[in-house]
Amino acid sequence: MLFMYQEAPAYTQQRRQRRTSGSRMRLRDILATPGFVPLLVVLFVGTFAQRSYQPLIPLFVASAGAAPGTVASVTGMIVAGGALAATLSATLASRLVVSFPHARVLVVALSACACGSALLACSHTALQFGLLRVAVGLFDGSILTLAYGLGASVIPVDNRASAFGVLHSGAQIGSAVSPMLSGVLAAWSLRLAFLCNAALLCGGTVVAWHWLRGPQEEHREYR
Repeated sequence: MLFMYQEAPAYTQQRRQRRTSGSRMRLRDILATPGFVPLLVVLFVGTFAQRSYQPLIPLFVASAGAAPGTVASVTGMIVAGGALAATLSATLASRLVVSFPHARVLVVALSACACGSALLACSHTALQFGLLRVAVGLFDGSILTLAYGLGASVIPVDNRASAFGVLHSGAQIGSAVSPMLSGVLAAWSLRLAFLCNAALLCGGTVVAWHWLRGPQEEHREYR
């Protein structure tokens, strides 16, 4: 397959131009790009919060008094509902950014998820928890989409492949540490784990509001 693949001539020409121009950005140059580190933080927070629900949902359903034989089915319904809501959220976000700045929609999504995570800690039944999880999913599915879209706006076209690799690494770190830390917090208090998500999402909201508006506005003026 490697030998049969034929790359488009435009990509081949761009790669040759990057090699001859010497404009390749190093890692520290990518990190020094205005708005890039805040994007890493937002991706970490968004992925951390999303992945934390996987180990926490069955624990909550079991603690809410569900019959032992129904824990698996109720957990599956809640997980599926959240995933479907997140899918819808990502689609709607891609339409909203046509009329509103990426950073503004991202701030709304992060703040709504922070409020929803705090409310999850206050739920008492599996039904309440499931409905709140779907409501949170209507916003958290757009976080990664919007963050990667902002990444495309702050990184030069010639260096986007390397930059997206770094951004994805930040998201994967959040995905890796989330189940472990969420499990540790749940061992102390299940509701504490949801409050931790809320605190992280509040921090992500502040980062997006304070540091991401400027780079996008500069990019729009430049264009």
